[in-house]
Order: sequence, then structure tokens, then C-alpha cells
Amino acid sequence: MTPIFSLFSRLLFEVAIGARDVSTINKFGGIVLGIAAIDDILLGSKYFIMESCGMAWITHVGGFALSKVLAQDKKYFDKPANAPTRVVQVLVKDGDDARNLVSAVWGQFCVVGTMLGVGLVWALVRGWQSTLVGFAVAPVFAVTMMAQTRLVSRCEIRNKGPREEVPKVYCEIISNIRGISCIAFEGVFRSQFDAATDKTLITGVMGAFVEGCTYPHLPR
Repeated sequence: MTPIFSLFSRLLFEVAIGARDVSTINKFGGIVLGIAAIDDILLGSKYFIMESCGMAWITHVGGFALSKVLAQDKKYFDKPANAPTRVVQVLVKDGDDARNLVSAVWGQFCVVGTMLGVGLVWALVRGWQSTLVGFAVAPVFAVTMMAQTRLVSRCEIRNKGPREEVPKVYCEIISNIRGISCIAFEGVFRSQFDAATDKTLITGVMGAFVEGCTYPHLPR
């Protein structure tokens, strides 16, 4: 939809020369408003469809994984790597992280691939000389994207640990709720849970600044 917004330049031109032709201004103004409305509807539909597909996919995968876990014998859960807290963490937290693969990554990959493919073909058809000159900026763009990706990856790795700690502490409290109530250790475990959530919030806010600064530069 972005190239279609070039009609906005005609509207700016008509206004800049003194708004002499009111009918033309109204015509192109209505067209621009219509395009903006369609663009927002398509953008919202994209997010709705991809989020729905991602949730349906992760629900199916989670149900399949849970059925496999329930089919295991007792020796499977005696291993430290297969503790109930770890299993719940993998099913819930890691599954939610994998949902972004469908809801965000695949959709954005299709959008970027389509924009680059169609844009390059159209540019080569209209003027291949100028397009080849524009390729000189490609290394700068690639280096910038690599730096941005590395920063975001570091933030994700740093945020993953605190996010995993919250369900781990929660599962430990729930699994030992009777013992905690008997020995009156509610305050201790509450402070542990609050500390885990506070740490997650702090690291999340710090990472959101890095990721949020690069979001406006990504194609929708």
C-alpha cells in the first residue's frame, strides 16, 4: 500500500499552489483517506489472521506434547531434566515463544520478501541504471540490519532467563502449597515470586527500548 500513497504528493501540490481547484483537492483527499482506511483494515486483518493462526498452531502442538508427556511412565519424571516445573515451563513458556514464529516472523517475512521482490523487479523495468546505483546502499543497509538484529537477540537472551524464572517459582509454590501453608512460609515464597516478577519487568523495559526504537523502521 505504501507506493499508492504517492497520490498524496498531488494533494500537497494542489494545496501548495493556493488551493485553486477545490474539486481536485476534495477528490484526491478522499482517495488518500480511502487508501489510509483500507491500509489500516488490511494491517489489522493481517495481525488478526496471523495471531489466530499462531494460537491455533501452538494449541495443537501443546495438546500433542501434553498427550506424549502423560503417556510417559514414572521413571521419566524422576530425571531432573523432566521435573514437573521444567515440563510445565517448556509447554507453556517455550510454546508461547514459538507462537511468534507464526504470528510475527512468517507474516513479516512474506511482507518483506514481497515488497523487495516486486520493488526490485519494478525498479529494474522502469530504470535499471538508477536501480544499480541504488544497490550501492545495500551494504550499509545490511550492516545496519545485522547490528539491529544482534542487539535485539542480546535483549531476547537477557530477557529469557527472568521470564523463565517466574513460571518456575510459581510451579514450585503450587506443587508445595500444603507444606508452605503448614510451616507458614507464605511471605518467603511471596517475596521470591515478587522479586522474580520485578526482575522480569526491569529487563523487559530495558529490552523494549532497544526493540521499540527499531520497530518504526521495519516494513508493515
